[in-house]
Amino acid sequence: MIYAAQQYEASAAPAMPAGPVANLPGAVMVELRACQAAGPGCPNSLIDAAAWQAEVQRWLEAAEVSERLRGRLDGERIMAHDRLRIAIAGCPNACSQPQIADLAVVGRVRPSFDETACSGCGLCEAACPDRAIVVDETPIWYSGRCQGCYSCGAACDYDAVIVSRPWGQVLMGGKLGRRPQLAREAAEAHDPRELTAMFSRAVERFIDEAPRNMRFAAWWSAQREGGLL
Repeated sequence: MIYAAQQYEASAAPAMPAGPVANLPGAVMVELRACQAAGPGCPNSLIDAAAWQAEVQRWLEAAEVSERLRGRLDGERIMAHDRLRIAIAGCPNACSQPQIADLAVVGRVRPSFDETACSGCGLCEAACPDRAIVVDETPIWYSGRCQGCYSCGAACDYDAVIVSRPWGQVLMGGKLGRRPQLAREAAEAHDPRELTAMFSRAVERFIDEAPRNMRFAAWWSAQREGGLL
């Protein structure tokens, strides 16, 4: 993949307890998960998932996010749904399940097309897993269907598909449970520091403004519906 950056050794994230744990200082309140693009060998990676994960981890530690989130809980036990879930996905295949994370980023690109270079061969149309391209002498691109995966660019032999620099689609507010909801697009991030700045602003507001014991995703949804975001 032409955008695959330096490969990193995949770092094993600490295992999350399967059941409730005591609400005591040091209890883990953040689950940070990256997809397999954080390790060697993934052919689909658009952003360097390991580098983005490392920057998020630095922010979490510097801001003492886990302990501050723990301080918002009144009960004696911490349940799995009390934790803040963060997901880093290197491409739209979304192996780290960003759609159900509180905070997430998904690597993407945007294609454009050079009609003068296009041969009309249809390879890009055949390669697109989302049927976002139809070739009728020249490509017709349906942006609403496009997931930004680069399959069209990889298939083109004529340099007729021009892709943007990779960027991160920032998602917030996903969760499972009794009232599940998918995370929704909140912004775009073009480097890891821009992403962590967005995450930081959202989490700081959550800590300062949300009622005690409220889940991040529930608070985020309420803010969106109230026009406060």
